[in-house]
Amino acid sequence: MLYFVETYFATHYSILAFITSLGTFQIVATRYGLRGLSLVGRPRWPGWGYGLGGTLIAGGFAWFFLSTPNLLSPGPAGAELTLLMGLGTAGALAFTLAWASIREEIRTCRGGSRCVPDAGKYGLNLLRDMSVLQVWRRGRSAATARATLEADAGCSRWC
Repeated sequence: MLYFVETYFATHYSILAFITSLGTFQIVATRYGLRGLSLVGRPRWPGWGYGLGGTLIAGGFAWFFLSTPNLLSPGPAGAELTLLMGLGTAGALAFTLAWASIREEIRTCRGGSRCVPDAGKYGLNLLRDMSVLQVWRRGRSAATARATLEADAGCSRWC
């Protein structure tokens, strides 16, 4: 049974998990060149991504320790903290993917370079050149094209 003790502590810990996960995603995106996971795109100087990630992580911890009263009093234990961390991380991932998709849509609408990714890429490697929204659209258009070809050929999936 979950017991969160104080609402403010659960809220603060969820926000901590959200902010530090955002920072971690930015460091990973910068390290591996994943434009579809980055809040700032692929900057010319990678220090921007590392700096943003480090600032988010350090700022999140500083805010948490300075703004959470009675931090050392008994509070949530392992299961509660794991749940709050998971919720914060999932929220940060959803926010990051949505933000990167919006940023990429704005960039391509303004005449930015439209990269056509290598057909051999799959999984997270697709995020090097595309946002999640673009990958999803690509998958839908490929499935539609495949279904149209099968229908035109008069064949089912198993022919």
